[in-house]
Amino acid sequence: MTKRDLIRKLAQAYPRFALREVEGMVDTFFASLTAALGRGERVELRGLGMFGVKEHRARDGRNPRTGQVVRVGAKRVPFFKVAKELRAQINARAGDRAEPRERQTPTAVAPSTPKHAAPRPARGGSGAKLGRH
Repeated sequence: MTKRDLIRKLAQAYPRFALREVEGMVDTFFASLTAALGRGERVELRGLGMFGVKEHRARDGRNPRTGQVVRVGAKRVPFFKVAKELRAQINARAGDRAEPRERQTPTAVAPSTPKHAAPRPARGGSGAKLGRH
């Protein structure tokens, strides 16, 4: 569903409002959501989920092409956590399907390392968090 589809559906459900009015309401909703996230606030919509902002510290990363260490600055990233009710509703509907879709297994591709790339330093710990930054 797109924003345009949402506006049309709301306009059909509430015919006393003109399409332009409904469009203004939807725009106001999204602007309020965006502004709240910009201030670092949580936005909780019961039954749907919660929007929030995660803070990521500055860290050292690597240029995948050259292997050179690159400083990655701190950043804030928006995220969405699905509500239990919505997850249960979606899973209940998924169980109604007659035939489950077959899962495609990805083909394994050997990672290629550029000849001029510097070797990666070994990480400490158990390795349980490898690949997560």
